[in-house]
Amino acid sequence: MEFDVPEQVESWQSAEAGPGSVTGADNDSEQVTFTGTVVEIGVADDPVVSIRVGGDILLIEMSEQRFRLTVGESIAITTAAVELYPYDL
Repeated sequence: MEFDVPEQVESWQSAEAGPGSVTGADNDSEQVTFTGTVVEIGVADDPVVSIRVGGDILLIEMSEQRFRLTVGESIAITTAAVELYPYDL
């Protein structure tokens, strides 16, 4: 399954180190939170940040604020929408 965050991420929070997770909407909100470890940060005009969540890598487009991140840092990103696409190998 491919996850797509349809808008550029502007902010995140520090998170406790661990394997990462994806948590979904509950009764109070329609938000999805990805928690994982930063493994690569796009340079120059590349806005993509690679985040390890469990055994998977999520590629998330982030704003210029991404340069405040460090590789190895654990973060949580909350977004209002996620699009899912089937993925065949």
